[in-house]
Amino acid sequence: FPPLRPAVLLGLVDGVTVVLLGALVSNYHAGLLCQGFPLGNGILLPAATRLAVIHWVHRVAAFTFVGYLFWLVIRLRGQRRAYRAALLTLGLALVQVVVAATMVLQLLPPGLRILHLMLGTAIWASLVRLAWVDRRAVAAEVEPTASSPMNEPSGVLPSRAADRRPGIWSDLVT
Repeated sequence: FPPLRPAVLLGLVDGVTVVLLGALVSNYHAGLLCQGFPLGNGILLPAATRLAVIHWVHRVAAFTFVGYLFWLVIRLRGQRRAYRAALLTLGLALVQVVVAATMVLQLLPPGLRILHLMLGTAIWASLVRLAWVDRRAVAAEVEPTASSPMNEPSGVLPSRAADRRPGIWSDLVT
């Protein structure tokens, strides 16, 4: 398998980090320790309790992730499928920030908590799709061209390669 591009791999790592930090915030019930948005309790840095710090780091990581997705969308602009996958991820992340802010300002109502979790899952799924699309793009760049003598079966001259139709397998994988 070809490797992922470093930019996409970094986005995956950043996304996983935000999801795992969010799981910690939820499991330790740290959601109410940083009330208000974007500041926690009206100050830049929260009180130095372990749970408040976990919540604050989750917020900072989420903002970093959204900023990184903006950069990634701009970087992938020339690659249609990867661009669209990154744009979907960015859109979901922006909706996630709005839901998170509303959730914190309304003291964590269950409906918004469920929506926040569902959006996090959708973001993770869109990151997996982005990685899949990127890996296919990298594989296509590495793959030799159809007119390459290495792709010709024995007895077929390279000049006749353009006259042949691709097989059913190439239709399925493109």
